[in-house]
Amino acid sequence: MDKYTILRIILVGFEILAAATGLICFRRNWTLNKKLFVVYLIAIAILEIIGNSMFIIYKQDNRWLYGYIVIPLEFMFAYWFFFHEMRVNGKSRLALISAALYVVAFLADQLWLSEKRFSFSSFSYTLGNLLLLIILLVHFLYLVNRSGIIGLGRSFIFWVCLGMLVFYLGSFPFYGLWNTLLNYPVLFNNYWISQMYLDFMMYLCFIIAFKWGKEN
Repeated sequence: MDKYTILRIILVGFEILAAATGLICFRRNWTLNKKLFVVYLIAIAILEIIGNSMFIIYKQDNRWLYGYIVIPLEFMFAYWFFFHEMRVNGKSRLALISAALYVVAFLADQLWLSEKRFSFSSFSYTLGNLLLLIILLVHFLYLVNRSGIIGLGRSFIFWVCLGMLVFYLGSFPFYGLWNTLLNYPVLFNNYWISQMYLDFMMYLCFIIAFKWGKEN
């Protein structure tokens, strides 16, 4: 078993642990947003198990699963999640506009850019990532200004924002330049390993959010 397979299995472990922590800490009085965040984590864990089983066990191409289901689900859920969270600061329209722009970019990738036989939909991912980073930074600054640095450690949404910010900001160049980096295997593989560690950190933040974070 090579190191890449081991990292994929570890990531699935983090995803399952995050979903399980959400279920264990589940409370009936949680907001709908927080409850559906748990459902989302369960869905991602299941999809990752399927995707990795296809690749590792059955040696099948799983790119369609990530390109058409997993990645669009991650972005659209994030936009929906922050659409509701950002109602408190009057910026929810930003998430709505981002979702619409991402859908347009995704369709452009599939209808026109895919004819160039790119191995990864870099255009829609780059735009989706950039829009999400803007949302995260806007809401992160709102949380800091409202609660101060000291009070953020016990905030559920703070840990969710921090986790997503760490992963999407750190992996932005990798996914944006995916098709170009494929021409440089050593650089590609090293960056792939780095973004996996960022993924671990994101799910660790989600676990902390459920364990110690409180609703605002």
